[in-house]
Amino acid sequence: MDKQTLRADILARRGSLSEEELDAKSAQILDQLIHTPLLDNAKTVMIFMDFKDEVRTAGIIEHLWKTGKTPVVPRVNKKADRLDLYSIKSFDDLVRSSFGILEPPKDRLPDIEPIDLDLILSPGVVFDVMGNRIGYGAGYYDKLLPHVRTECVVCGIAYDLQIVPNGLIPVEPHDIPLDYLITEHRIIRTPNADLKGK
Repeated sequence: MDKQTLRADILARRGSLSEEELDAKSAQILDQLIHTPLLDNAKTVMIFMDFKDEVRTAGIIEHLWKTGKTPVVPRVNKKADRLDLYSIKSFDDLVRSSFGILEPPKDRLPDIEPIDLDLILSPGVVFDVMGNRIGYGAGYYDKLLPHVRTECVVCGIAYDLQIVPNGLIPVEPHDIPLDYLITEHRIIRTPNADLKGK
């Protein structure tokens, strides 16, 4: 099965979840996350602003503020073909884009570099327990990951239905696997975390 087919299949399954299911599963994912040691040593945490039926991230961001951590959200810089990174102190720091996604305003300069990140909570469409992922096809996270510190932990957050059996996701030489994956039912430590001693 190719990436496009896998992506379309999982997006359709994720799209069938009701608002109540999305909220409940997202709350369970937050609960799983705060009971791991991943946040203990992380001060600067990159997280995405959810869109449509992605894992709801507002609760995670509120938890980061309450525990004295710095949430960092991305905005696509199409001209430079990268993600620019911004710390946020309030949801009021964000505006809704033409696509309906909350993001930092265009007139604000990025204030975080990839090397500043301690933990990345990554979105995605399809995952496996080896830490492989399929995103939305633009490759922005793949371009970001080579620029973070070795100590930075990369953790996917997703619904359990987004995890497929090993071997289904086509892996290319430049792909960087995740270290962890958290769903409403599982906390998965991948072989990449073992390799890096995380």
